[in-house]
Amino acid sequence: MANVLGGELWREAKSRLIQMIQNAREYIINHGEDLAVGAIVGQTGSGKTHLFLNLRISLDEEQYNTFYTDLTSYTKNQIASLLGEIASHWSEDIFEGLKRKTVTKLKQAAENGNNLAERALLGGTIRKVSFILNQRKLNQVASNVIEGKKELNFEILENLEPFSPVIIEFLRTGNEKVLRTGFEEGNLGITEFKFLVSSLTEIGKIGVILFDELSGIAREERRSLLSQLKGLINLRPPTVLLFASTPGGLTDLEELDPPFTRRIAKPRVRCDINVPRNYKEIFDVIKAYFEEFNAVLSSEERKNLKIMIRELFQQGMKTLGDILPVMSNALEASMAEKITYTSIEHALKNTRLGVHSPKSEVGASVSEYLRISTKLSTYPEELAEDVRSSIREIAFQAGKLGKLSYLHPTSRKIKVGKNGETVHTDVYVETGEETICLNVMLSNDGKYITPKMAKNIVKITENGLVNGQKIDRAIILSNTGCSEEIKRLPNLQISSLQKNEIVDLLYLANNRIEEGAEQLKDDLYRTLKKIGILRSKA
Repeated sequence: MANVLGGELWREAKSRLIQMIQNAREYIINHGEDLAVGAIVGQTGSGKTHLFLNLRISLDEEQYNTFYTDLTSYTKNQIASLLGEIASHWSEDIFEGLKRKTVTKLKQAAENGNNLAERALLGGTIRKVSFILNQRKLNQVASNVIEGKKELNFEILENLEPFSPVIIEFLRTGNEKVLRTGFEEGNLGITEFKFLVSSLTEIGKIGVILFDELSGIAREERRSLLSQLKGLINLRPPTVLLFASTPGGLTDLEELDPPFTRRIAKPRVRCDINVPRNYKEIFDVIKAYFEEFNAVLSSEERKNLKIMIRELFQQGMKTLGDILPVMSNALEASMAEKITYTSIEHALKNTRLGVHSPKSEVGASVSEYLRISTKLSTYPEELAEDVRSSIREIAFQAGKLGKLSYLHPTSRKIKVGKNGETVHTDVYVETGEETICLNVMLSNDGKYITPKMAKNIVKITENGLVNGQKIDRAIILSNTGCSEEIKRLPNLQISSLQKNEIVDLLYLANNRIEEGAEQLKDDLYRTLKKIGILRSKA
C-alpha cells in the first residue's frame, strides 16, 4: 500500500521533501556535520502518515537510512528507547561506518606518532612497538581491518576517546542489541547517538528520521520527551529530521514552547497538505493504484467508478484515511495481484458497511445507499415505476401494522365521469378515515407539471369516485415543481421527491419490518407522513 502515492498535492509535497533530503545529503557528505529539518502540516486524514511511509520506501537504500516513528507511542523519558530503536535499526550500516571511521582516525593518529593508536590498529597481543609502521604497511593493516581480515586491539581502544565500553563492545560484535541495551540502560545518550549516526557518512549515507504525530508530545505525559527531543536537535546530528503535525498540534506546541515550534513550523522545507478538496482528487489517488496494480477498466467502468466516488465523497468519505482502506480491501479481493473494477466496486461498497449515510433519513448505511443510488434508472418512467412499487410495498407493511385499512395491490381504475370514463391512479389506499389516490410524476428536464400533464389526477380531484364515494384526497409525488394552476386545485397535495428520498423509499421497501424493529417502523411511518398518505397524528 505505501508504495503508491496518488494526488498532485501529495506528489508535489513528496518531490519537495526528496529534493531537500538530497540537498542535505550532498552538503553533509561534502562539508561535514549538519542538520536539516522539514515538516508536513495537514488536517487529520490528509495523508501525512501515508506520505511518510511512501517516502521511507522511496529513498535510495544505498544513500539513506530511514526510520519512521509515531511520537504518541512514547511517554516521559523514553527518548533513550527511541534512540536505541533507531540505532538498532541502522546497526548494520552504523557498524560498517563506525569501523571505517575508527580505522581512519587510528591510522591518522598513528601517522602522527600516537603509539596507542598504532598498537590498537595492529591488533593481537599488546606489545611494545618501538617504531612507527611505514605508510604502506599502515594502509594494508587499515584495509585488512575494514575488510574484516584483522581485528582491532579492543583493550587498547578502551583508552582512546570517544570510545565508551558499549561502543567498543558493538565494534567487537556488531550486535544491534548492544546499542539498544546501551541506550535503554542509560550508558549511551544523545552525544553518543550523534557520534554513531555521523559514522554513516563514512559509507556515503545519511540518516532520515520521520517523526509522525508531533502534536502528541504536547500532552502532559510526553512533555519531558519534548525537552529531550529539543536536546537532540540542538546537538545537530548529521541527519534529516522530518516532522508531521496537524495545524492544531502546532498551536498546542506554540503555547508550550514557542521557540521550538517556530523551528519546526518554519523549517528548511514545509509542506502544507489538505484533505482532498473534491471527488476528482480522490479519483486521482485511486488512479495511482490502477497504474501500480495493472487495473484495466473500460470506459463504462471508469464512468461508473467516478459516479461511486462522487457519491461517497458527498456522503462524507472525504479523506485519504477513508480511501486507503478501500484500496487495501480491493487488493485483498484481487488476491493482491491486480486491481479490477469489480474488486474496487466491492471494496467501495463494503468498507464502511456499518456507517449510516448522512444522505439517508431512514438509517441506510453508506454501502446500502451506494448500492441503490448507483442502480437508479436514468429513464424517468422506469424510475417512477420503481417508486410506485416501493410505495405500495411500504403501504402494505403499514397495513400489516394497522395503519391502513386497505391497499390496492396494483394501479387502480378510478371512475371520473357519468359516462363510465375511468383513469388510472398509481397508488390507492384507504386509511379508515380517508380514501387517497397518489400518482408519481418524474422528469429529467425540470419542467413544471401543468394540468394537461397531470390530467388524470386532476380528473380524480374533480370527479373521482370509488364505490360511489368521492375520493377524499389526491397526491402528486414529483421531483419537479407544479404550476400555480395545479397548486390551487382543491384536495390536491403536492409532495416533493428528491434523489435521496427515492433511495430511502427503495431501501425501506427492501427491508421487511420484523418484530422489535421500532426504529424501522418509525422511519416507515415518518416516510408515509412526508409523502402525505398518513396524517401527522397517525
